[in-house]
Amino acid sequence: MKEKIFRDIKIVVVTLIFMSAIVLTFIISRNIALNGESKITGETIKKSLADISELNTAEYCYTHVVSYNSGDQKIFWGAVTVPYTSSEGVYSYQGTVTAGIDFSKIEVTVDETEKEIKFVLPDAVITDSHVDNDSLETYYEHNNVFNPMTVITYNELVRQVDEAERESAVQNGLLERANSNAKIQIESFVRAMYDMDNYKIIFETASQNQPAPTENPLEAQEGADIPETAK
Repeated sequence: MKEKIFRDIKIVVVTLIFMSAIVLTFIISRNIALNGESKITGETIKKSLADISELNTAEYCYTHVVSYNSGDQKIFWGAVTVPYTSSEGVYSYQGTVTAGIDFSKIEVTVDETEKEIKFVLPDAVITDSHVDNDSLETYYEHNNVFNPMTVITYNELVRQVDEAERESAVQNGLLERANSNAKIQIESFVRAMYDMDNYKIIFETASQNQPAPTENPLEAQEGADIPETAK
């Protein structure tokens, strides 16, 4: 199977801040109504954020053009190629890739001395990837009766479109955008819930907090200079 994937020059990247704000507003209202706590502690903030669970904070929309060519049919266990029996076509699909973070995994610490609230966010991940089959447009198709395209062929094209666009979304900064939007939502959420006039908010990601790899003591010992023994 030979195939070539082209990307349509029109790729739209949008964010879900508006939808996220609606969700957060609902949760804020519910927490204020049911939870009279106003004292700022890491535990109370984390408990409130856990109610949000996973939140999609960025979306990547695309139109993907894919070309297919089956190649000529082979018979006699591949020993003979039958000319002019290839099927080919050029199609386009639209789809979306969304990303977000799991709010229940956010770590929160409050430093009353420095008046700082630190949020350690889990790394943003792709939460959904969807190729809209109804968006299929056929620009050209030649379906040879001796070597026809099948449902399996179309499913494979969709799989490759999805895989390519997931990678493209990441390369175009979808995860970074999701992380940035999550920070905006969290800060808005916390400032609506608590009196934050005297506090500074700090954000870090889980990957930033990973400890640096320690030196292997055996390797260090092997690389160390061995003193000469006294005679």
